[in-house]
Amino acid sequence: MPVLLALLGCHTLDDVPLLAAAHCKPPEEHTVVRVLDGDTIQLDDCEGTEIRMLGVSAPEVVHDVPDACIPDPGAGVGEEDQCFGPEARAWMDDLLTGKQVRIAYDETCTDRYGRTLAYVYLLGEEGDLFVNEAIIRHGYAEVYEAFDDILLADVLYNAQDAAQAERAGKWAVCE
Repeated sequence: MPVLLALLGCHTLDDVPLLAAAHCKPPEEHTVVRVLDGDTIQLDDCEGTEIRMLGVSAPEVVHDVPDACIPDPGAGVGEEDQCFGPEARAWMDDLLTGKQVRIAYDETCTDRYGRTLAYVYLLGEEGDLFVNEAIIRHGYAEVYEAFDDILLADVLYNAQDAAQAERAGKWAVCE
């Protein structure tokens, strides 16, 4: 798997250090039970814990699928999916739902909506996939610039530069 990831231009956990700087919490492992959109997942604790992937901005989608943890997702009356939003959510759903992930934190732990901000690593037998980078690298999302303390910003910007150069995903079809 590391060879495949390297060929795709994605980093594994071995390539991306878990940073020596301040973190708000130690890393944790969980199962992803639901993908809300291209940059937000829900974990197996069913306490309403949503992880917003730090440094990632995926196109918006209408949140219209209730479950036991979020019975009223806000059916999105009058809202529309943004260009490549459904594709980003589907890619994340295929990649993560039902899978084990490591959640690693940076200096900023929550956003203005109370969601937990974190880096997400898909656990694998031959190395862990840095999901924040991978979704950007495949053109399903872009770098979210609202925080200036994202310690892995260079990795994310390099992924975005590569996706734009290759016109991957949304860079080929969205204005």
